[in-house]
Amino acid sequence: FTTFLFGSYARTATASAAGEVYLGLLNTTPIYREYAALSTDFRMLLLSLSNRLTKITKRAVNPTINGRSDIKSICSKTPIVGIGSPSEDLFAITEGSAYVLGSGQMGILPLFTLEKNDVFGHLPFMDIGHEPNCASVVGSRTLKARRLNIEKIKTEYKHLSRTFKGLMESTASCVSLTTKEAYRLVRQ
Repeated sequence: FTTFLFGSYARTATASAAGEVYLGLLNTTPIYREYAALSTDFRMLLLSLSNRLTKITKRAVNPTINGRSDIKSICSKTPIVGIGSPSEDLFAITEGSAYVLGSGQMGILPLFTLEKNDVFGHLPFMDIGHEPNCASVVGSRTLKARRLNIEKIKTEYKHLSRTFKGLMESTASCVSLTTKEAYRLVRQ
């Protein structure tokens, strides 16, 4: 989704094959127009989802927590959004940071840090394997967040094209599967 933010969507492809190859091209112009018409909050949610994928991928690639002397204090904080929380609120960070903490067989697992403009809480139309079902969120001392209008977000999602919803669902699936891989790698 960051590609749409900057309006850069060059098409390149390289392939080697030992048989027939079918190449499908996605016409990005209508998708970019759809993205540009979304509210600022919905675009923020999309960019935050994309950021989560980047951050959890880095976490999976490097399952050790090097150089973090504050891990115990982070893990002992009271969650803003706890695992299993019935809250359906969705927040955007305006200042400070928050930490997504998973829970596995080895206890609490810090997954990554959320920063300004990242979104956390209940995503009503997809499960990414994080809060509130499988992870909690704790805030830094300087965290400030604003509540997003969940009904407006749901309405915007409802009116998205199937292609755009598919892009979101694909990203969400990647976040979920990469999180599972991070758990698996930490257990080793």
